[in-house]
Amino acid sequence: RTNVREGDSVRVNLRGTTVSSFSEMLQLDSVDAFVNVVRLIEGVDFQPADVSIPDVLAGNYQAKLVRLNDVQFIQSQLGSTFADAAGLNTVNRTLEDCSGNTIIVRTSGYADFADEKLPEGKGSLVAIAGLYRPEWQDFDTWQLYIRRFEEIDMDGPRCGEVEGTIILSEDFSGATVGEPIDHNNWKSHIVDGTRHWVASTTGSRKYAQISPFGSGDESNVVWLTSPQVNANQYQDVVMYFETAQTNFKHDGLKAYISYDYDGSNPEAALWTELSDAVIASASSSAGSWVGSGNVNVSNSGQNFHIGFKYTGSDTDDLNTLFRVDNVKVYGVEE
Repeated sequence: RTNVREGDSVRVNLRGTTVSSFSEMLQLDSVDAFVNVVRLIEGVDFQPADVSIPDVLAGNYQAKLVRLNDVQFIQSQLGSTFADAAGLNTVNRTLEDCSGNTIIVRTSGYADFADEKLPEGKGSLVAIAGLYRPEWQDFDTWQLYIRRFEEIDMDGPRCGEVEGTIILSEDFSGATVGEPIDHNNWKSHIVDGTRHWVASTTGSRKYAQISPFGSGDESNVVWLTSPQVNANQYQDVVMYFETAQTNFKHDGLKAYISYDYDGSNPEAALWTELSDAVIASASSSAGSWVGSGNVNVSNSGQNFHIGFKYTGSDTDDLNTLFRVDNVKVYGVEE
């Protein structure tokens, strides 16, 4: 029992207590709430700091109340509960943003929402940021601890899902593994070098992949172009895609759209870079898929093509392997 309630501002008298560090988190032991703790102000409405997952991972919010927006639990854990309520076991779940950043949400089996299922949408949650680093571990593990279920608001469309009409969707599942991409009017075009965009697979997932590694090519310029996106009835269009990298050496992949591409030579068309799109980079874990975020395309009612341009060189060790998958385009009604 304690006389301290949520929202109280307190002063702690350390006489008779023990101050220690557990896994890089400061802690107080032997605290008598009626002797060591003095309430200074009661019932303060403490507001959480609005932060991103990278903000927490940077270590600036230890033991602070935070709110993360535009986040979701990873697909593979949907249908699971926050913790093991029957066995009273603590469980880690993984939260992600639309750029592929992740962080652990750790919940005790004793929590009154332990048997609640993870929300399937995207949105916000309020939690306390904590650090876990046992002596045997040489890196920091940042974790979030949810105070109560009511501070979770995650019923919006998931990353890559838009409240609109889907007008293009491609996951390359029908492409032939090991062959240059020539599928559903998606095509690989070599400008320099010898390597195409080819279909590849990891487990059950298939995608488009480019890598000049081992080719000996001095220059690699290779386009992956889409069929025409029929967007002329929409003033606003939103695009989403996912990329991954391995053997990172350089930022060799960019995404574009073109309104005058005729489907033949991409170098003869005018392309506009989608500079707001997030693409896998040196900060991305090798092989991990990174969402582009929902990229707004103000197309003013025009049809267009999408182009992914790879630029590199095997001889200059600029031969990062890149992958592209789950390309989606939505037309948004006014």
